[in-house]
Amino acid sequence: MLDEPNNHLDMESIDALIESLQDFPGALLIVTHNEGILRALATKLIVFHRGKADVFDNTTYDEFLEKIGWEDEEPGKGKSNGVPKKPTTRANHDEKKEQAKAERKEKARIEKLEAQIIKNEAALKKYNEQLVLEANRNNLGQMRELSVKISQVKREIDDLYGQYAE
Repeated sequence: MLDEPNNHLDMESIDALIESLQDFPGALLIVTHNEGILRALATKLIVFHRGKADVFDNTTYDEFLEKIGWEDEEPGKGKSNGVPKKPTTRANHDEKKEQAKAERKEKARIEKLEAQIIKNEAALKKYNEQLVLEANRNNLGQMRELSVKISQVKREIDDLYGQYAE
């Protein structure tokens, strides 16, 4: 049972919270106004509105918005700083959904690049340590082999950093 679990969290922490909750094998009861959490986790909604509770079983938040949506409780209440709220349209919703999908895809790409960089830097460290050992043994054949591997891994790391910068 979570009551406004995203309060006082930054965006990265909220994303980590959502990922952890998606992996949670049990049932969750979440009280939230955060649409990101609702979109990612909700499979059943209980909406408290105008003094009553409506249950939407097997309904995602996006389906709720599409079928029912939100309405202003009273005239003028749907305003923020005197400006009327922009109604949620299907086009706006689809655009936001696509943007979120692109952001998740980019985040996954970056995480994959970071993992590859870490892996290659560990290999580079290992090869450099082996090179020192072979140099102490005066083993020129192994030194050449390791030098080639070191050069190759350095190029790969440079390429990965270039992709990361993009």
